[in-house]
Amino acid sequence: MSSVVKGTLGFMPPEQLFNRQLTEASDLYGLGITLICLLTKTKTTDVGNLIDITYRVSFKHLCLSSVSLGQLG
Repeated sequence: MSSVVKGTLGFMPPEQLFNRQLTEASDLYGLGITLICLLTKTKTTDVGNLIDITYRVSFKHLCLSSVSLGQLG
């Protein structure tokens, strides 16, 4: 077993970073970050910039005003 954390910063759930038990919610975290990248046109290499020191994701300032609920469905 390795103590090295592997993954892309920003896409890894906090529990993976802090070597805690992974759950189904961990997968949803990665999916959520992926959707944020797609909807805000954030490059995967820049997603780490959206996360603050408390590991909260801040993306509202990037939301596309041209996307409406009608376009998503």
